[in-house]
Amino acid sequence: MLEKIDAIKPAEYGGTHNYLNGAVTRLSPFISRGVISTKFVLEKLMARGFKLGDMEVFVKELCWRDYFQRTGQVKDLDTAIRQEQNSVSNHEIPMSLIEAATGVDAIDTSVRELYETGYMHNH
Repeated sequence: MLEKIDAIKPAEYGGTHNYLNGAVTRLSPFISRGVISTKFVLEKLMARGFKLGDMEVFVKELCWRDYFQRTGQVKDLDTAIRQEQNSVSNHEIPMSLIEAATGVDAIDTSVRELYETGYMHNH
């Protein structure tokens, strides 16, 4: 996990994190389960000489992570965070998605990657 932090390239992250082949960190499982904190990640990057202005997009993502974790501490996440959507008619996951057979290459590839590695890009 520390090698993942050492490999972060904040400027590349800022410009490519929304792409499947972008410079993502894959730190989400470590942060979400409390193995490391967003503060720890930020301090490590700053110790490498990066300034906040040089990694603005990455820092914003860390802030969002903290925001949602704190929201989860004060709100029952078993209930909907946003307003009920009455017009939704299907609440099940389609089998084509579960089987990675939607016919949309980006989705099917991502689902297969999730099954193979336990990781799925958020976009």
